Amino acid sequence: MLVVGNDVIDLREAGVAGKSRDRRFVSRVFTEQEQALLASSERPDRDLWILWAAKEAAYKAIAKIHASAIFSWRKFQTTLSEFKNFSDERFYARIRTVYQADEIKVVVFGDADKIHAIGWGNPSETNSHARVYFKAERWNEKTHPQHSFTDRERKSIRGGNSEMVRYSLKQTLAKRVKINPCRLEIIRPPGNPRLKAPSLELDYKPFGIDISLSHHGCWVAWAYSWPAAEVERDQIVAIATGSSPVYPSTDANTNTLFKKML
Repeated sequence: MLVVGNDVIDLREAGVAGKSRDRRFVSRVFTEQEQALLASSERPDRDLWILWAAKEAAYKAIAKIHASAIFSWRKFQTTLSEFKNFSDERFYARIRTVYQADEIKVVVFGDADKIHAIGWGNPSETNSHARVYFKAERWNEKTHPQHSFTDRERKSIRGGNSEMVRYSLKQTLAKRVKINPCRLEIIRPPGNPRLKAPSLELDYKPFGIDISLSHHGCWVAWAYSWPAAEVERDQIVAIATGSSPVYPSTDANTNTLFKKML
């Protein structure tokens, strides 16, 4: 299974601007090479949060490959592979992130309001062409949809944005395989949230794909992997529908990454 991690940063949130001037923070989180990049940057605050989000996304993925992985910021070493600026302050970056002997590929999309990093790694070469789907969206309490969660789900929900990111992902996946979203549960084992990744279940059984959730400020974001092999894809859809396989349609509002291309 292709494992994924994602992290979103609300650039309008209090305490975000000016963080690159916090020398104690910078030296604690970033390697010497990363500090040199920030020191020479024309946009040090933006680039700081790009690297931070890349480290967070990489950790969320690597922890699913190695349960013993320890989140120490400096142990996740980042190297900027590609950076492109677009209009309206939008940008895209590819970042190579290494933890010990493992590499997590990370892409970052951002603009003046947010940064969204998506990382993925493949512990099994049998599914090397799986796709990664992701989305970041703004939420507020006035437009927050009403949605019921099970008692198991409620144990890991910590406020409105935590609800919204689960609601958004469940709606997307339910639409993809044409089922009632109430059949889906996003649960997290008890314990330290940083050490326990959320998982997706359908009718109390593992759904068979990996997911990642993130929220910060007024932004929520998610990512999930989907097997590209027709047999594996059919199996997931058949389990969800309880009938013969149905090919899911692509959500036009959801971005897609092709691992083969990146």
